Amino acid sequence: MTDSNKPYWQRWAERPRSRRGFLVGASSATLGAAALGLVGCGDDNDEKDAQTPGGGSPQAGGSPAAPQIKRGGELKVAYGLEPSSLDPHDGVSGGDHYFFEDMFNFLVGHDANSQLQASLSLAESWQIPDPQTIIFKLRSGVSFHDGSPFNSEVVAWNIERVKDPATKSTARQSFLVVEKVETPDPQTARFKLTAPAAGLMNALGGRGGAVLSRQAVEKYKDQFRSNPVGTGPFMFDSWASGSHVKMKKNPNYWGKDAPGGALPYVDAVTIRIIPDSTAAFAALQTGDVHVAGIDPKDLDTAKANSQLQIVERKGSGVANLMAVNLKTAAGKNLDLRRAIMHALDPEAAKQAVWLGAADVADAGMWPPGTWVYKTSPTRPRYDLNKAKEYLAKSGFDTNTELKIMTWESRTLIQAGELWQESLRKIGIKSKITTLSVGAATKEFFEGTTHELYPTSWSLYPEPDWIATTIYDKDAYYNTGKTQSSEVQDLIRQGRTEYDIEKRKLIYQKMAELVLGDAWHVPLLYGRSYTGFTKSVKNTEQIYNGEAKWNYRNLWLA
Repeated sequence: MTDSNKPYWQRWAERPRSRRGFLVGASSATLGAAALGLVGCGDDNDEKDAQTPGGGSPQAGGSPAAPQIKRGGELKVAYGLEPSSLDPHDGVSGGDHYFFEDMFNFLVGHDANSQLQASLSLAESWQIPDPQTIIFKLRSGVSFHDGSPFNSEVVAWNIERVKDPATKSTARQSFLVVEKVETPDPQTARFKLTAPAAGLMNALGGRGGAVLSRQAVEKYKDQFRSNPVGTGPFMFDSWASGSHVKMKKNPNYWGKDAPGGALPYVDAVTIRIIPDSTAAFAALQTGDVHVAGIDPKDLDTAKANSQLQIVERKGSGVANLMAVNLKTAAGKNLDLRRAIMHALDPEAAKQAVWLGAADVADAGMWPPGTWVYKTSPTRPRYDLNKAKEYLAKSGFDTNTELKIMTWESRTLIQAGELWQESLRKIGIKSKITTLSVGAATKEFFEGTTHELYPTSWSLYPEPDWIATTIYDKDAYYNTGKTQSSEVQDLIRQGRTEYDIEKRKLIYQKMAELVLGDAWHVPLLYGRSYTGFTKSVKNTEQIYNGEAKWNYRNLWLA
């Protein structure tokens, strides 16, 4: 067997190393990420920008220019969604990350390119002595915001909490492979797995890997979701529903910038909840907020404003997809599902709703920029003749009105109306209901009333996350708990296979199967545009590996 054909964990174990064994520290963590297939999804400047915390340009010889950082002040952010929860483990909206990301740290942190970075992790190093064991050496001297200590016992408790069905964590399926977490000492957490788990390291950088204060969870119980306590650079201050979430600086934060300076730079962050993108843009233009997402309809105006800065992130997830509720009678009808998907014209939505600032989906839930992406020749595409043929085969009573659920977003509401008109053209009547994102998500995925859900989806570079949260028979987003022995086997193969090229083929085959089943079909891939006032510095560092915002590296001139 050649080196390139050996399993990832074996090549890792056999690589040249010092007497310290298999330790993965800050210098070698990126190599581990590459081997696991965590290929970056940002542009080529992300890594460079992440290493110039003061916003300065690298000098000759590769050293960054000495930053003139101004500390203090309150960063004001506009964001369109109310969080479904500030508890990372039990929330259901991808938008929650914009709020809890900086109040918590993850066991394994990832940079803007989705690379594992020990410098961003609560685990300062890790080793994989065999395919079913991961040993984490934890940071010492780290405390939660409530003063309770961070240690291996807390890590083990957090993993069990995610696995507990009562938590209803969307990350649960990804963590069931963890049989137990052994705690030989306060700074060592030994994960024993039931099978090799190629996607687990990336999952530990998402919801399920966020480390919560056990003391606070036991104190607040169900109210922890509105009283979050982590180890992150910012501490929870207040949440006024429909108005704002405020965080204040954690004076004891362990993280440092590249030159070794303390983070975060600002004293407080207030995230104003402004669902109307026009109102959010107006607040940015007047300086009432420093940061806001830019709706495609406002992009030209924003670019023409000399007082604003615009940062674009391509490959920022799925801008629009059509999910079908498989618990409903209509949703169980495969020919009807196919009729619906062939009736939808994503190019029309791209031009009329996103004004060109999106890309027509030509593959599955892994968009361009992720290492799994590959154009799917057989996925459902706009074709009215096929739509009508499938509708006729379905036997669907066209006097029946389908119910469409969506949430408060200009683009999604307008896209929903466009899809409603598209369905009307083939003889399907429908009615749209609009709720907040958290309420809409719960209503659709936990209920049986609505058949269709045109929504968006966050960027998840690790394919096992999508596979286990959508396609697995017990996944939260698998509404009908649909069981396909072939898909289940592919999920198992993808999770246990460390070879990157073999994993690609597994997930590409999975994509073909689930797209052919026409129940969770992406229509448009997204691009993200973030606007800043001129006073904000380090703007390129706003994005994390899932194209969401974090604020620890921003400062105000």
